[in-house]
Amino acid sequence: MIPAKDAYQILLQEAEDVTHSRKRADVVKRGLVRELARVLVASGDLTVEPVTGDGVRGIEHVSVRCDEAMAFIKEMCKSGADRAALCCDIDEFCTQSLYRMVHPNVRNRDTDAKLVHAACVENAYADAAAVSFSSYLLRHGYKMSLVRCETLTAAADAASDGDADFCIIPINNSGDGRLNNFYRMLDEGDLKIATVVDVSTGEGTTRYALAGRSFDVVRTATVFEFSVFTDAMNAAEILLSISALGHTTLYVSAFPARMSGGLMYNFTVGLVGGFRSLLFMLDIFYPNFSLIGIYGII
Repeated sequence: MIPAKDAYQILLQEAEDVTHSRKRADVVKRGLVRELARVLVASGDLTVEPVTGDGVRGIEHVSVRCDEAMAFIKEMCKSGADRAALCCDIDEFCTQSLYRMVHPNVRNRDTDAKLVHAACVENAYADAAAVSFSSYLLRHGYKMSLVRCETLTAAADAASDGDADFCIIPINNSGDGRLNNFYRMLDEGDLKIATVVDVSTGEGTTRYALAGRSFDVVRTATVFEFSVFTDAMNAAEILLSISALGHTTLYVSAFPARMSGGLMYNFTVGLVGGFRSLLFMLDIFYPNFSLIGIYGII
């Protein structure tokens, strides 16, 4: 077997030759990227590890353990399409399951359910959201009890500090429709979205999120939301990668990043199939990204 280091060199040279001389270079390059993924996984230079302990469980993160391997990845996969192809191939070559449910079987009796607490303000809309979230959690083995708070910030703080397992907060709670206040509360409390629901109001609908520090991602997730500190050029490349993976970008926003002077981009992605390849792409090429949530709309 050729050593991984030599294999990377051969693949890189082949890629350079393809770029300069061969016809149908895109087809040949695709094969080289696939071979790169195989070598990465087979050599152990790339590892996939499930999240354990206090965190968003049910996902696996990928890491490149060799600086040389990472250098070859960056050299061979400069475009969004190549990056997407590499991560799809890595997904295929890895055998571990992404979905690790703590409670894989639906539980039908309240006496079997584990009690969790959700913090929220007291009003008709939050109560309506709580009813939907309670039914959702019960299907996955949890019985929800409400902890009343005076403000949305207090509810988010309760989930962040461990006084509650979740908080129930509206996404569109600010003048711009959905953005600053909501994402600030998530960021400051290190909270992630577990699921969302639309609640009817007299003026339309308000989307509420169930957010917490620790929960299980479920198979029915249809939305992947993340943020990354980057520039406009890289943000455009991320959009191309998302499209190449077969997903749909539903929403993109940019905010001034605190203490840095740059921009923080938020991406909301509609998933087609699994999210593993997208997560791998972010792990490898944008390791400073922050997961906002992987969830479904109930």
